[in-house]
Amino acid sequence: MTSNKPRIRMNLSSEPVRNRRLFFAASGGLAAGILFAAAAGGWLLARVHGRVRSVRSELVRLERLETDARAEIRTYDQENEKFVKVSKADVDRVNEVIERKAFSWVDFLTLMEEALPGPSYILSLSPLSTEKAFMEIKFKVASTDVDELKRFIQELEKLRFRPIRVLSQARGDGGELVSDIVVGYERRK
Repeated sequence: MTSNKPRIRMNLSSEPVRNRRLFFAASGGLAAGILFAAAAGGWLLARVHGRVRSVRSELVRLERLETDARAEIRTYDQENEKFVKVSKADVDRVNEVIERKAFSWVDFLTLMEEALPGPSYILSLSPLSTEKAFMEIKFKVASTDVDELKRFIQELEKLRFRPIRVLSQARGDGGELVSDIVVGYERRK
């Protein structure tokens, strides 16, 4: 009697695997996939490592730039502090004159303009000392020659600027005579 029931075989090692091609194809595909993933991972690692290296070198360059910028800022701050210390006295003196209002800059500048010969001009002007109605003022004047400077000093004397002292004279870049002069100016009533 033969039955149509399938038989269960307990000893599988006695017969070779029937679908060897499928097994080899699946294991070969898996191995190829692993090799491809490893190669892609290695390529990606090399690419990322190259970018990391370039980012690190850029960071080093930026750190150097930051260090240089901080040093430059410190230098400028130190120069600024020195300038503030040096110019504070001059600024305080000018502010004192402006606040006191006893000194008329309009009158002074009008008289200076009257005394200046035609081609002469004032390069700089700074107050030296102040009292209630008297001030010593230092200025640089540029004139074409010594005769023109003498005329200017004579005009200052006529306008009662006293004392008048010529501190120094030198030729400027354009050939003009540049003179440092200190005058005393007393406000007229």
